[in-house]
Amino acid sequence: MKRIFYISGFKLTAFHWQGKDFVGSYAFDQTEDGLGLFTKYLESIKSGSLKILVDVIEEDFIKEKIPHVGKNDQRAIVSRYINRLYRKSSDFYTYKIIGRETKGRKDDIALYSVITNPEVFSKWLDSIQSKQIPLSGIWSLPLISESIVKQIANESGNVLLVSQQVPNNLRQSFFINGKFEISRNAVINPDELSLGEYINEEVEQTSRFLANQRFIGFDEIVNIHVICSSRDIENIKTECEDTPLKVYHYHAINDIKDTIGCNEVPGDLASGLFSFLCKSKSIISGHYGPKELFRYFYRKLLNSSIHAINFTVIIISILIVINYFINSQVLEAETVVLNQQKDRIKNKYNRDYKQNESELSQAVAIQSSVLFYDRVDALKNISPQNFMNKFSLFLQKSGVQNITITQVSWSSNQGNVTKTKNIKSNAYLEFSSNKEIKHFAKIKGLIGSKADDFGNAVRKVNAILATLDRHQSIERLDIIKMPFDVRPESDLNNSYRFDGNAKESKHRDFEFHVVVKGDGNV
Repeated sequence: MKRIFYISGFKLTAFHWQGKDFVGSYAFDQTEDGLGLFTKYLESIKSGSLKILVDVIEEDFIKEKIPHVGKNDQRAIVSRYINRLYRKSSDFYTYKIIGRETKGRKDDIALYSVITNPEVFSKWLDSIQSKQIPLSGIWSLPLISESIVKQIANESGNVLLVSQQVPNNLRQSFFINGKFEISRNAVINPDELSLGEYINEEVEQTSRFLANQRFIGFDEIVNIHVICSSRDIENIKTECEDTPLKVYHYHAINDIKDTIGCNEVPGDLASGLFSFLCKSKSIISGHYGPKELFRYFYRKLLNSSIHAINFTVIIISILIVINYFINSQVLEAETVVLNQQKDRIKNKYNRDYKQNESELSQAVAIQSSVLFYDRVDALKNISPQNFMNKFSLFLQKSGVQNITITQVSWSSNQGNVTKTKNIKSNAYLEFSSNKEIKHFAKIKGLIGSKADDFGNAVRKVNAILATLDRHQSIERLDIIKMPFDVRPESDLNNSYRFDGNAKESKHRDFEFHVVVKGDGNV
């Protein structure tokens, strides 16, 4: 439930609204008894916040020119102006820029709204603060009436809105093209004249004032919209006649409820109507009052935000827990299905393959044996005997005689070979592996030649090297020792090299190392 405190002069009326429905109202006079009752009423408020709607004679509306500056400088200029003219009203004013001059310095045109005597409702505010009731803001009735003008006055141009919120006052607010310009609150005495007579008289005075202050031209038409109870419309019409410059329009209070969106407008006066408009305003767009006045409301707003955040976190946590629970149920169901599949496979295995388990366990060993046989069969052509037989044929084809082989060593190696000296003769061979097996031969011998026949010895060396180099199965040839260092710059055809320590030997002996491809035929 929302509470709107309507303050007019020396009286406060509390309107209660529940959404679009009017719940009730309570009136309090600004007397000792009235303030006492109001204090008890505040003590009964257990929750919710409230707004204040002011409709007092002590509210001035002024237009002033100020330099066109930034927001901070603009606020400083306005504050100095208010402190100079309205010393008591430093916390009870508001302003807005409604236009800008087109000539000269092109100053901004500011519209000030000031409560000239805030003490008129200070006792109400003191009671509210003493009970720590959250007050969200103080609104001006003339300023919020701009929203209803846009709904009931369809025409553009000059509009004068006339309404009566309390029996002794008559409010007149002037608008140009739907924008608020100025307002005045006149005191009336219903016992002296009828409402229609007062409206006719006050509208005439206001029209002259607007023309003298150049709000309107002397020949401009003003549309006058009167909000009143349905039973007063005929009386007002008899007193207020249309003229070429004044056109009257009448709106019964109960007929406006659909226009503003409420289900019921209380009473025969317009205070309840404007309290509903105030209820619909944003909670942080009030017009008057110091920040200290609203501290309980902002504290409540902060607590509500914290509670909302906590509630949101709890909801999210619950949703996460529910999601985890659902996922766990799904996973549990999948586990049951997988276990069932496992049991079916196990039963099928026991039924079809259990009796053959001993034979199946030997499958890997049999496969390794087959691979070993295939690999040995592929390498059967490489052996020390075959190599030496073939090597003898090489020497015969090369035309080299008087060669004596004094020593042959043979080993196998698996992997890359970079230096024949590093090959281990007892290297482990994995025949089931895809890695290539290579064979390493170390051959020593003597070259027969006359003692001084160096040319013949060189030819024999070259013939041996050329023959080995041409054979496709020999991957690498390293010359370790020769009778003559025929090429001290090392490599022959980039496939073998002389050892740096190879020197001329008086015995004319030689030594070379050969790497043979594992899948080739020597």
